[in-house]
Amino acid sequence: MQKPPSLSKFLNFFAIIMILVYFVFGFFVIFSKSFDYVPKEIRFAFGIFLIAYGFFRAVRLYFKLRQQRYDYSDED
Repeated sequence: MQKPPSLSKFLNFFAIIMILVYFVFGFFVIFSKSFDYVPKEIRFAFGIFLIAYGFFRAVRLYFKLRQQRYDYSDED
């Protein structure tokens, strides 16, 4: 069952926003002075994890959008 186009667009937009949140928060954790009470190694590891997860989500979204475009072009 396919989602309505408006819901699909909203979910894609939300996915892009979340990818940006992961990237920004990852860099924030690494470089911010707000987390000085956390050991530097832990901050760095957690920040890298968030950035890597954001990259993973971006790749998944890219392939999902590419498949949607391919499926849409097949319907014509």
